[in-house]
Order: sequence, then C-alpha cells, then structure tokens
Amino acid sequence: MARLSLLQRQVANLEAQQARLAESIARTSRVDAKSLEKLMESDDFSLKRLRENCVRNESKLREANADSAFGQLLRYGVQHFMFDAYQSVSDFIYTDLISSRTSTNRQEWYAPLYGVEIPRDVPVGGKFEDSKISGIDRELVNKKVGRMFSVERELIDDDQTGQIEQRANGLGERLRYKEEADVLGVDVFTATPLGRGVVGQAGVSYTVAKGNRATTYGALSQPSLEAADIGLNNILDPTGNRVLVKPSLLLVSPADKFNAAKLLNSTLQPSVPGAAGQTYSTASSGLTGYTGTINPLQGLYTLKVSRFLPANFWYLMQPKTSIVFQDRDPLELTMEAKDAGTSFERDEYRWRVRRRYATDVLEYIYLWCGNGV
Repeated sequence: MARLSLLQRQVANLEAQQARLAESIARTSRVDAKSLEKLMESDDFSLKRLRENCVRNESKLREANADSAFGQLLRYGVQHFMFDAYQSVSDFIYTDLISSRTSTNRQEWYAPLYGVEIPRDVPVGGKFEDSKISGIDRELVNKKVGRMFSVERELIDDDQTGQIEQRANGLGERLRYKEEADVLGVDVFTATPLGRGVVGQAGVSYTVAKGNRATTYGALSQPSLEAADIGLNNILDPTGNRVLVKPSLLLVSPADKFNAAKLLNSTLQPSVPGAAGQTYSTASSGLTGYTGTINPLQGLYTLKVSRFLPANFWYLMQPKTSIVFQDRDPLELTMEAKDAGTSFERDEYRWRVRRRYATDVLEYIYLWCGNGV
C-alpha cells in the first residue's frame, strides 16, 4: 500500500507539472496545447499545409536583439577592457592553401590534363608510339552564404559601449571564419566532414594505391614526415608518369603546433635515438641521424596550424595547386534603410552579410595525408 501511495503522489506531481507547462505555453504563445492536440488528430489537419504556412510566414517569425536582453550595455560608466572575449578569428590560413579563381556563372567546369607521356627510344625503322591524354572533369557550383543581424533601435541608441554596432560590422569577419571552415572540409556548425575538402573522403581521396598516404596512419614525427616527402616525390598520375610534386607546406592541428615547430626549426637532429627509427645499437652500425647530426627538415616546409583540423591530423602538400576557391560574388555587408521595409515597421536596425563562392579539391595527388580520415 505504501508503494502504491508513493506512485500515486508521483503521478499527481507529474500531472501538475504538465498542467503548469500547458498553461505556460498557452500564456506565451497563445496556443492551447489541448486544442492543438485535437487539431492534429482531426481529419482536416494536414502537415503539408502546416509546412507551407510556416514557409510563407517565415519572415514574420524572426528574432531581434532587444535592449531588455542586454541591460549591462545600457549603463553609464561601463568599464572598457582592452580585449574582446568573443573576438573573431583573424589569423586565417586558407588563402595560403588555395588557388583562387574568378567565377562569372552559376557554376564553372574544370578539365585539367595530366602531363603528356614521356617520349621513348625509337629503334631504326621503328614507329613512334602515340601518347595518351588523361585528365579530370569536374563541375563546381557556387553556393550562397549569408546571415542577418537585427536589433531594436533603442538598443543602438542607448548602448553606452558601442559593442552592438561592432557586432554588426563583425559579420564580415565571421564570414571569413565560415570560408576557412569550408576550405578545410569541416562544417563549423555541425563539426562533421563534408563530401570534399582537405579532410577528404576516407578510402577514396587518400589511398595507398594512389600513393598519397602510408599503409597506416601515424602521429607526426620525423620518420613519418620524411616518408611523406618521399611518397609525394614518387607519386604517379593515372598514365603512369611521375608527377612533379614539390611539397612545401605542412598543415597541422593545434595539438601538433609545437611538435611541428621543433621538427622544422631545430638546427640539430630534433629526434632522440629511437624516435627516428634508430637505437643506440643500430646508430653505431652505420645508420645516419644520430646525436650531433644536422636537422634535414630545418626550413624545408612552411608550417600552418588550423583550428578546424581534428587533433593530431596533419598533411604535407604543395599549396595553391589542388584546392580551388571559386569566387562568384564578393563580400557584401549592407544595412537596410531606416525608413523602409521592416526597419520602418518594427523600428529596428538590420544588417545583412552575403557571399557566393565554392571550394573543392580537384586532385588529391598533391596532398599527403599523414594522419586523418
């Protein structure tokens, strides 16, 4: 009986909570939950019509930053700090990786050809062999990226810090943030790999058969980096000819920032015996790379660190060769007229940022995936 009484009290408490929740929903949204439930169960209810009405009235269902939500910005005597806790990313690196192309259409076609086959010796009386042509056929469609920023006029008028207008001007900076995330193949809003990009597709973009990855991935180290360089110098195109890849850029995640800096900037051998595939016994038997040896990696590559790469991912590449950034429309930051449209009706200030571009990797043989997907 005691257990039953306890369950009854719990059921009563749950029903009371549901009733309070229904009252709150009805009070804030002016929609009765019970009426909505009956409507959805009726024969006249249509999800299709509901979706169409939501799309039609989407422009009315907006949020504007209100002064009541930022009371701390409206006070006099606000202390001004010399830093911004939410400062936009300013040290972008994607411009060092990509080859920029101007676009004038909805999409652009790319058909780069591999090199002509190497001439062969022709015996006396023999015939000359034909050379095959091989290349890539790729279509790259531009996409549109943008965002709105709406605030009540009172918030602008009464802001004693000036931060609200700074946030509006920062929209352009945040779009650069989005561009970098797209180039590196990771959607910054969902943190999931895209179909194409520097991160690539596992088992498709980077394969042992293609020659742009090792049999097994490994952490960034001197032997793995040296093996990557050797691998890129031996890579073949689909016609069987060697590609003249010149690796000159090392791309790492923040987790390998200091490890990579030591490898590339040390004057002497940066790896202890064992870390470079050597031991005290093998070093004395004629192998190179022991104590006192110069660092062969010093100044060999440019180091770039990306916040958008997962921990311990690293790539060796020839930059501005395989990744294309297709620029259709430049950055556009506009403010809606104060005496027109929604700004006039709602007494709001509205900014909009807009951009059209596309990015993709045309050929992965110029990229070595040391540790990644």
